[in-house]
Amino acid sequence: MASLQTPASGNPAQVPSGQGGETSQQGPPPKILTFKQASKKVPRPEYNATLNGIAFGGSYQKQIEANGFLADIRVRVTVSGGVGTTTAAVLAADAPWNIIDSINFFAPGGGSPLLTLTGYNLYLATTFGGYRYGDPVNFPSYVGVDAGGNFQFTLCIPVEIIRRSGIGLLENLNSGSLFSVQINFAGDATVYSTAPSPTVGTIGVQLMTNNYTQPSPKSTTGLTQETIPPLFGTTQYWTQQASSALTGTASYTSMRVGNVIRNLILKTTQSGVRVDALPDPFRVTINNKDWKVWTPTNLKDHNYEVYKDVATVPTGVYIIPLTTDFDGHPGDEIRSQWLPTTTATKLQFEGNWGSTATVLEVITNDIAVVGDYLNRWVG
Repeated sequence: MASLQTPASGNPAQVPSGQGGETSQQGPPPKILTFKQASKKVPRPEYNATLNGIAFGGSYQKQIEANGFLADIRVRVTVSGGVGTTTAAVLAADAPWNIIDSINFFAPGGGSPLLTLTGYNLYLATTFGGYRYGDPVNFPSYVGVDAGGNFQFTLCIPVEIIRRSGIGLLENLNSGSLFSVQINFAGDATVYSTAPSPTVGTIGVQLMTNNYTQPSPKSTTGLTQETIPPLFGTTQYWTQQASSALTGTASYTSMRVGNVIRNLILKTTQSGVRVDALPDPFRVTINNKDWKVWTPTNLKDHNYEVYKDVATVPTGVYIIPLTTDFDGHPGDEIRSQWLPTTTATKLQFEGNWGSTATVLEVITNDIAVVGDYLNRWVG
């Protein structure tokens, strides 16, 4: 599991010239084109980042080519060349996603990663993070495991936070200062409960980016155009942290505070296996005051209500969605549910965990915000 990273002291530098923001979205329609109206979406395979023949347990690191304002990175993982004529492959729990032992996404200049997750947790972020991606099992690129242990899937590294407006898009215009992706792969004994025989395959990786061009200050018809996204420089992070074994009445304190929290995904395991094991009742407190109180059944029902059109929430996974204030569905939110925190905020998860040792993993999506995110709305 990737190590816990504390919130960055500031956003990655984002300083291209031009104007942008949310003021153009308010009141009567002005004679100005917003960034999303003026920009063009540019998908591109990162051919310089294609690599095949990686052994299980190996690693991969590549830079992302400069190409406008980065919206997301699609990570396609394939396993090929496996042969299971003697013994057919059987995937382990959390596979195929757990073939990624850890994945890190870095802004130019390095420092703390913007995203540092296991492959399974990136699957949860892709599916339930409120980006409207859907369940990767339903992507056309998904191919389930065969007898030889071969499979393929695509996961998404989100950069853009709100697709309607472009909040969260980050500048990727300088070929001398590039974003990068680093992946550590698990061994075959982690991915398969029964490995294929006689041959275990090898891993391939292909990165695909979605970008937006930088508009000129004037359109071809003379209208003023925004040249940078709204709340420009606003940057999101995805991190994970896990408790020690919890038994009896106990609380776990999140160390991931100091920014604005957009998503909290919780995962409970016993002896390394995901099980539904939240306390009843389960309390989330802020500075020793109740913020959310559920029974586990109530929370599961709420998750079903929110995510029934996206995917079935897995066993041992509970989501505290803060992205449903636009239309009741996750994503494209207007930000009124986001949770501001400071470095002094005490965010705790509490209850009676019973006699069986339970590990609580907290997957946090938090945002270093530029500007006034609560009182200004983007359509």
